[in-house]
Amino acid sequence: MGDPVTATAPFHAMPTAADARPRLALRVGITGHRDLDRFDPKEIDRTLAEIFDAISATIENLRGDPKLKDVYADAAPLLLLVSPLAEGADRAAARQAVPRGWHLASPLPFLQQTYEQDFKDSRDEFAGLLANAARDSAVVELDGDYTEGEKRNLGYRDVGRFVVRNCDLLIAVWDGRDPAGVGGTGEIVAFARRHGLPVLHINAGRPRDVSLVSEAARMQPNRPEEISEIVARTIRDILWPGLDAEALEAARRYLTDERVRETPHERDYYYRGHFEAALSSIVPGARYVFRALLAIGGNPPSDEPVPIKAPPMPTIATYLFDHFQRADCLATVYSDVHRSVFILIYALGALSLSVGFASIAFHNTPAGIWLVALELLLLALLFALYVGDRMIWRWRERWLDYRLLAEMLREADLLALIGCGLDHRAVGDHEEDLAPRARWVPQAYRAIVRSAGIIGGRYNKVYLEGVQRFGAHGRLADQIRYHDRNSKKTKRLNDVLRIVSLAAFMLTVALITAKLFLHHGESREIGLSEILAVIAGICIALTYAVFAVRNQAELEIVGRRSERMKTRLKRHYRDVIDIGGSGLTSARLGRALTHAAETMRHDVADWIGIFETKETEAG
Repeated sequence: MGDPVTATAPFHAMPTAADARPRLALRVGITGHRDLDRFDPKEIDRTLAEIFDAISATIENLRGDPKLKDVYADAAPLLLLVSPLAEGADRAAARQAVPRGWHLASPLPFLQQTYEQDFKDSRDEFAGLLANAARDSAVVELDGDYTEGEKRNLGYRDVGRFVVRNCDLLIAVWDGRDPAGVGGTGEIVAFARRHGLPVLHINAGRPRDVSLVSEAARMQPNRPEEISEIVARTIRDILWPGLDAEALEAARRYLTDERVRETPHERDYYYRGHFEAALSSIVPGARYVFRALLAIGGNPPSDEPVPIKAPPMPTIATYLFDHFQRADCLATVYSDVHRSVFILIYALGALSLSVGFASIAFHNTPAGIWLVALELLLLALLFALYVGDRMIWRWRERWLDYRLLAEMLREADLLALIGCGLDHRAVGDHEEDLAPRARWVPQAYRAIVRSAGIIGGRYNKVYLEGVQRFGAHGRLADQIRYHDRNSKKTKRLNDVLRIVSLAAFMLTVALITAKLFLHHGESREIGLSEILAVIAGICIALTYAVFAVRNQAELEIVGRRSERMKTRLKRHYRDVIDIGGSGLTSARLGRALTHAAETMRHDVADWIGIFETKETEAG
């Protein structure tokens, strides 16, 4: 993908098996006018200084909150300014951030040498500030066209959008006027509002007027003494919007309490990584029941090509992948445990029904008492499994929560390579759709992405072709192949279970019919008629169990969804690989990959919505 992306980023630590808590982090972006001399630059500097001091103070106060220790690591907070370092507001913010110990990330609209042509008289200051970003390998040289006129303005628009996509709060030094052209401050603020990013507006004409701008909030000037309060409230809403006790416990359990062990596996950047779940002691052997059921469907070959091997990845991408892989391995195991348990529940239900029929048939014999006792024991085991799954160990909830987190993170490293990510509104909208218990998941996703930093690199043709190749022939091809095999496997399994259920039902009808012809008076002896009745009862129970498993697993729905997803992902695959020649730009490639990631995320969210409302029925 090019040399720049292999550099390391020293300001975060990789997740471990025992502790996946991300570092408390905040990314602040800056946009604003380049000519501040026509306003009051000293007052603007004063206001920026107050804002940066208020941010630092708020972060320190949050560090002292004991609840945050369940979610964030004990390491010192990471404060990152995302600034293109143009003259004016960009550098004014950088001059405040760097002396306070903040890290700096600098996306540039053009190649560095080209960009410097815009401020020949202040190159030394630019180089000095840029060196701070270079230390963290956080200089991004976008592929803008420096040609005079509209093309050049598009470069500034794209770098402004890059800032919006990679920050949690945007500071805008702006006179509040409507956008006058492409790439101006007004357009970037409007873009941020459309994507749900909070904007802290400094009125360039009256720098002490600071207001919070969001999609739902109108710009209202605030008294000067309210600046620190506005900042504190905004930062708290970003970093700690609040979790109820159940959600906080779920977050703590995932981040620090789950039994995970590290392995020597080399990362494949699809599924395999340094972590695997260590849950073999939970319901010994139960997790393999569902795997055994899936084996009935066979392992059909895929018609899709094998994904390409992932290229060497930068440290930040590895950090994001490790978080995905940890969530993914836990989600897979808890899925196996929960689904195995509900199969056992239905099996025990069918067996208890069968024993119940037998106890009726043998009620006048000594065996009848033992059969009743066995039925009670089976019902007790059934109830214990149900209570264990739903109320004690919460395997189902863990599976759904961890699967959602994994899918939100699945493409985070790929999107980070191209400076993109799921926008703030999309994550927020999904958060509102979740049960209160599960709302820790989007917050954990945001915290992990915030703590990753920004992948530096030069977005030239070689780099973009590398990202394009891995995105299309790697990640998308992998998901297409998965859905291809999953649709075939679930269809086969569903067909087999349907045949078993139908055969058991037809046998039941045949046995009951035979029993009619074998009924002879009121004899109290156990005869063939009673035996046939018991066998018929067993067949009815088997029919119920198989139908219940098919209904609970939603095999037909899952298979059809995989088939539809395969079709959708193939469209996205073509959209990505069809970008070529002069059309291969970071903006266009980023949009294509983001749309594909959003499709996968929405599919998983819809799928989880189905299973959120389905409960294991004990009988």
